[in-house]
Amino acid sequence: MSLSHALSFATSGLTANARRAELISSNVANAMTEGYGRRELAVSAQTIGNAGAGVRIDGVVRHADPQLTAARRNAGAETGYESQMQAAFRQIESLFGTSPDEPGLLQDFSRLTSALIAAEADPASTPALEIVSDSFVAIATALSRGTETMQSARSLADSQIDTLVSALSADLEQVAVINRSIQRAVFSGAETSSLIDQREKVLDRVSEIVPFQLLTREDGQVALLSRGGVLLVDATAADISFETTPLITAGMDAEAGVPRPLLLGGQSFDLAAITGRLGGGSLAAAFEMRDAVFVEGQARLDSFAAALLQRLEDPALDPSNGVSNPGILTDAGASFDPANVVGLTGRLQLNAALDPDAGGATWRLREGIGATTQAASGDGRLFARLRGSLGLGFAGGVAHQTTLYDSLSLDAARSAKSRVRAEDRQIAAQALFASLREAEAAKGVDTDYELQLLMQVEQAFAANAKVIEVAGTLMQQLLEI
Repeated sequence: MSLSHALSFATSGLTANARRAELISSNVANAMTEGYGRRELAVSAQTIGNAGAGVRIDGVVRHADPQLTAARRNAGAETGYESQMQAAFRQIESLFGTSPDEPGLLQDFSRLTSALIAAEADPASTPALEIVSDSFVAIATALSRGTETMQSARSLADSQIDTLVSALSADLEQVAVINRSIQRAVFSGAETSSLIDQREKVLDRVSEIVPFQLLTREDGQVALLSRGGVLLVDATAADISFETTPLITAGMDAEAGVPRPLLLGGQSFDLAAITGRLGGGSLAAAFEMRDAVFVEGQARLDSFAAALLQRLEDPALDPSNGVSNPGILTDAGASFDPANVVGLTGRLQLNAALDPDAGGATWRLREGIGATTQAASGDGRLFARLRGSLGLGFAGGVAHQTTLYDSLSLDAARSAKSRVRAEDRQIAAQALFASLREAEAAKGVDTDYELQLLMQVEQAFAANAKVIEVAGTLMQQLLEI
């Protein structure tokens, strides 16, 4: 081997080790950086003809586990989804209350029952009548607040959808831009690891909104498919948009196009399409809250309000009130209309005949809504009939199979059950996410190992430098002969 060959070998070795030291320092510096993939220099023996020509740098290898990363992203998306769902169910549960000792409709109804018992025992007591009136108003107010809460929650979810869609659209476009940069780098033989790191961070954000499957192309680009097969990114990003609904009311039905659907590639995505084709992330959770969870919660409140008004308007309850007249509580002053139940909870009012502020009088609770004068002595029989109508007793010849309190308890239990299930799924997803993150970290940068490699690089660098030094000395001696 000639001295020139020895110098060439040593020089290529110095170059390779200098590049390797650069990558090791980058690994150590980014050991705690999210989305960073450990780099390693790929080298091979270089030959020219049949003779060795030193070491050749083939490129930089970025180490990552795509399956592990995909599993971690899915677990993170599920954690976020279930977190939003359990918060929604908890909000509905709090409206009903968890027991008579906690604020909510259960407590309000329990107080009404106690007020009726007290008024029945002392029907001549004006304070007792006022407490009964206040108890009915409290229930109407609580139901009205429930409607406001449901529609406010739906409006908030609608705004959240708008925010998520804007973020998703921007991130998908960024993925497409980075894809093109990686493609150009691959064609020109440039390094792509840093670009891939950038793309991984963006993909993490996308997965929280819409979980996806990743398809890797030969030119370094990736395509994104949702779990339901919707193409999010390929050569270009999907066109995705959403328009908020300024005011959401109880009567708005998403099936009729209000609140508005998602538009993706010109196609309309309603709740069913979102759940089936874009489900699993925060976007699907927001749609479910807006168009299902809080709609169902409103329906439960309206159903209870309808049952309450029907029982209070029973002709057998108050003979003085006549048939088809409003009872103690009214639908905005009118009688209950079975065809107009949606949003009923927001329209409940105390009958004007019982409201002193509207020219009525609380003594009609005792005498009857249609009474014109007070009796000389108190009669508590109407309060007994009221308790029976709200409970298991007969009213209008129909036997009630459950009390209204039991109906409220059942609704509260349903919300609690849904909330607990979501919490259980969230806890399981969080545990899986944590374990997958730990597994990713274990496969990431090990600083101890990197420092050991750096020592080996130092030794190799010194050895190549020594070869150059010896070759230089020999060449100098040859020149001096």
